[in-house]
Amino acid sequence: MKIESKSLTGFLALMFACLPLFYLFRIDPIFFHIGTLVFLLSLVALSPGSRVSREGLGFLTLVYLLIVISAIREIGGQIDIFEYFKWFAFGLQMLLLLSVVGRDNVDVFFSKYANWVSVVSVLQIFLMLTGGIDDHYGRYFFFGDSHPNLGGEIYTIALLFGALSLGRNRFLVIFLPMFICLLMMQARSAELVAIGILIAKVFFDSSNQVKAGRVVGVVTILMLVSGALLIEGSMAQYFMAKVMLADDAFRGSGTGLVGRVERWSIGIEYALANPLLGSGISTYTADDALSPHNAFLYGFSMCGAFSLLFWWFIAGAVVRASKRDRRVALYTAPFLILFLLNDRFINLNPYPFLLYFSVIRLGERSLLKDHTTRLSVKVGRPIDDPVASSRRA
Repeated sequence: MKIESKSLTGFLALMFACLPLFYLFRIDPIFFHIGTLVFLLSLVALSPGSRVSREGLGFLTLVYLLIVISAIREIGGQIDIFEYFKWFAFGLQMLLLLSVVGRDNVDVFFSKYANWVSVVSVLQIFLMLTGGIDDHYGRYFFFGDSHPNLGGEIYTIALLFGALSLGRNRFLVIFLPMFICLLMMQARSAELVAIGILIAKVFFDSSNQVKAGRVVGVVTILMLVSGALLIEGSMAQYFMAKVMLADDAFRGSGTGLVGRVERWSIGIEYALANPLLGSGISTYTADDALSPHNAFLYGFSMCGAFSLLFWWFIAGAVVRASKRDRRVALYTAPFLILFLLNDRFINLNPYPFLLYFSVIRLGERSLLKDHTTRLSVKVGRPIDDPVASSRRA
């Protein structure tokens, strides 16, 4: 099978969409991640002429730079090798996926992933209604009693991909079952992200519709509607009480954002302890400390000021992608909620891995000018450029 083919891209999308089944059958997801990494590595190694953009190599270099800085920082202390392995695998898998899912087929990957995950959401609804997934005091967990936030993050990635690749009507079809799952899991941050993507998709279904006047008009309408709801009172109270659970004894406004304020203070303490190099990748596992539930604090506390290079890279990719398709900025903006309220930083879960992948792929400079580097991997014989080979001959 030719690398970067549409059939292979569709198969990869199905693979990534099947991750929830590992939770369903209570199989450690580390086996999924290892299997995916080995499969991608085999594809690239055995495929002649594999190419990857400079952004992919740049991202790999940046992640490995953070690993080296952290290792230097933690010399002589407690080092969690497994955490380092996950970061190493994260950078390598990103490079490999960018090699296999070409810029011509990324739309196929987006649409297939979104469609398959919508099927997963229908399965989850069925299991919740039939008792296959237990109700924990009114809140359903994700497959295999995994945390609802994990499921919420997976569904938001699928909705992002659906918004980017599907028409408005088809998007609404896949949105419904996934949003029902979010409501039943009470994944509030993901609900807000989903609502943000829905609004952006409804009003800005094509890049040509993203114009300053239209954006201002939509924002104005939303503000007026929100103001009317607040004045009316009852609907706003219902939304806050029933959807956002603001009055809940365990997850409401009186709990300090469900412990996040306390966790943010922990992250700030680690960040201030070594603002230049950070406290190291092993910080939270070695110290058995609570993570800060904020991606920016999480990265800064472990990698210090060098983590800003990582965010600069991602932000640059978003800006470049948005220049080519203005919808990217609108569809990805709601994810700031997850970055602020959850601490996924370097993680192989669909969020943030596939989010980073999408903006890097869409924001590659090679879409405007060819900046590619050939991967040369020796497996029996070197993968080489046939043109170059003929010249040498």
